[in-house]
Amino acid sequence: MKLEVLMAKNEGIVKGKRIDFELDQRSRLYIASCGGTAFGVAKKLMYGKKQQLKQMGHSFSGIAVKVIPERRHMEVKIHRERRKSYPKHMRRTARKGMERKAVEHESGRI
Repeated sequence: MKLEVLMAKNEGIVKGKRIDFELDQRSRLYIASCGGTAFGVAKKLMYGKKQQLKQMGHSFSGIAVKVIPERRHMEVKIHRERRKSYPKHMRRTARKGMERKAVEHESGRI
């Protein structure tokens, strides 16, 4: 997913910085902050679906991929958490292997 952020003030944020978002219940806007300092709001969802954004919850974070301080504009890429995926024929085998490692670890073999 990618969000467009409208910056209210220029905090010297550069490309690659971690940007945190939190939903303001009163205004129903996502407030963008960096290092604990709020600096803007999420303007629109550029890539991704609205349903994916709702699944992220009330707070999440992303990485600034494009910053244009003159226009007070920023693009932030949001990475969704992904589960480890195995090919279909290996799923059962992989699960058994993880269970075996957990048992060995608990018994002190590892």
